[in-house]
Amino acid sequence: MELNNFGAVLTFAIDLEAADNKFYLSAAQNPAMEKYRSAFEEMAAALKKNEKDLLRARRENVTEMILEPIHDFDAEPFSSDRSTAGQGAAEAVIGAASGIEAKAAGFYTLAAEKMRALPEVGRLLAKLAKSRAASLTRLEGLRR
Repeated sequence: MELNNFGAVLTFAIDLEAADNKFYLSAAQNPAMEKYRSAFEEMAAALKKNEKDLLRARRENVTEMILEPIHDFDAEPFSSDRSTAGQGAAEAVIGAASGIEAKAAGFYTLAAEKMRALPEVGRLLAKLAKSRAASLTRLEGLRR
């Protein structure tokens, strides 16, 4: 899916946050993840907040949705497999979560660069990139 305008980028970001939130909530209910349940529930809550922030940004910048074209940006590299959440072993779920966070951080970093013409939105996306990178670091700490 080509992310060729403001609306497409924000829609993909909102969908990403919702899907990742669902992954973390499912993982928190996985019996193999009992030890990590609170960490995964906290990450799910953070993603829900991110989704609300993105929805607000889209609402507040709706006029820019049509006016700001974006080139050379595709969603495919940022897609993740979320199938291990509910039934996988703890190591597999944490590994999948790490992959999700790495791809999301990469997406938000690139999206922030592509949205330079909209500074407020670019700042939000850069903040989300840092948040996702911090979650990746947290997950790496769980693996030890």
